[in-house]
Amino acid sequence: MRTHSRLLGTLAAVAVLAAPSPTRGADLDHQTTLTFAAPIEVPGATLQPGAYVFEAAAEPGGRQPIKIYNSDRSKLIATVDAVSMKREGPADVAQYRPTILGSAPTALKGWFRPNATTGYQLVYSAREAAAIANRTDERVIATDMEGGNPAQLVVIDAVGNRAPYGSA
Repeated sequence: MRTHSRLLGTLAAVAVLAAPSPTRGADLDHQTTLTFAAPIEVPGATLQPGAYVFEAAAEPGGRQPIKIYNSDRSKLIATVDAVSMKREGPADVAQYRPTILGSAPTALKGWFRPNATTGYQLVYSAREAAAIANRTDERVIATDMEGGNPAQLVVIDAVGNRAPYGSA
């Protein structure tokens, strides 16, 4: 059953197209435009198909605020947190966490800027992270509101187990 679910998840991920490219503006190093062909889930919101500008604060390390704007930056859609993530070699791709439930949009795990080996991994609420982890069988980074310290990050797995972020 899990193999079938993984296949469906992979197909769902393939159905979402994203083309990251730097936006024009004064702060090119911290802006990326992502274009989605299907609805995509980000912490606290669902983005409809279209282009969006993701703008990261110029703060090194730790949690970073990310602002998500519509394509012409005339409307702020959401402000979310992210942490740094790494990959082996540079490539011009966005990275997704696929979903397998037909009613749920694909959740965006994070993205890498073109030709970068470090990227931004989104931080979900514990409730959102548990739902995503359950339907994808992947671990998701979340804020630990249950522990009483919203500044603490945890990793939630498919069955709801929590581990401190960075301990794995």
